[in-house]
Amino acid sequence: MENYEFNDKQNGLFRLLQLRMRFVGVVFIIVGFTSGLLLVLTKAELINLSTRYNIIGTVISVFLVITGILFWKAANSFQRIIKTQGSDIDILMNAIKDLYLAFDIQMYVIIISVFFIVIASVFLRDFSLI
Repeated sequence: MENYEFNDKQNGLFRLLQLRMRFVGVVFIIVGFTSGLLLVLTKAELINLSTRYNIIGTVISVFLVITGILFWKAANSFQRIIKTQGSDIDILMNAIKDLYLAFDIQMYVIIISVFFIVIASVFLRDFSLI
């Protein structure tokens, strides 16, 4: 099993997955950097954004860039599965580790975000969900 090679149909599926992950990764990185650029422009007083945006924007920027990089890295691993021979399983496991980390980070960010939204809704009038 150590030298297992995926067939052409399986490689085609990996190719589609790789293309979509790379697309999502690039979009995340672009949005993250753009959001970060807005924060820099705010600090340089070239544009005026609220303090709330500065805090939330920083978190979102960092989250998107890190997640985008992890998706890009996993996409590269899936591309290597298609191009190499003799190590498909090892490369696949590395890609799965990168995906696991990306989704693990997303899960914790979502949980923490929901927690803060609930707290803000209860204690701060301008964040009220009602």
